[in-house]
Amino acid sequence: MLHACMLTLRGIPVFYSGDEIGMLNDYGYHDDPGRWADSRNIHRGKMDWEKAEERKDLSTPTGKIFHELRELVMIRRFNEVFHSDAHVYPIDTGDNRVLGIARDYKGKRMLGLFNFSPDEVWVDAWTGGSMMKPYGFRWILER
Repeated sequence: MLHACMLTLRGIPVFYSGDEIGMLNDYGYHDDPGRWADSRNIHRGKMDWEKAEERKDLSTPTGKIFHELRELVMIRRFNEVFHSDAHVYPIDTGDNRVLGIARDYKGKRMLGLFNFSPDEVWVDAWTGGSMMKPYGFRWILER
């Protein structure tokens, strides 16, 4: 959900190495005097190449993360509504647990809905009604 939200916003999305396979934070930098003062090092751990190999297996969490993220990136890449000149703005979803972001470009519109809660949430915004899974998201593209 957070990756989809990031891809919906304006600008160039930044993925740290390992995000694409679901690597966890690396707190080992606390033990390195040359790195401990910079908390950004939590995202700069050594690549787990064994875990990276799991990206090919869709039955693993790593494989699911990798392939779903790649699909989102491809949707963003080949859909005009994600153009850098798109008008991007928040919308009221009627529920403070769900963030709504709209993108308009050349008469096309996309709505991103992002459920930031552990609850299933019913949202009416633009959708005619949509049940959002806990921590789920929807991209709704108007044609």
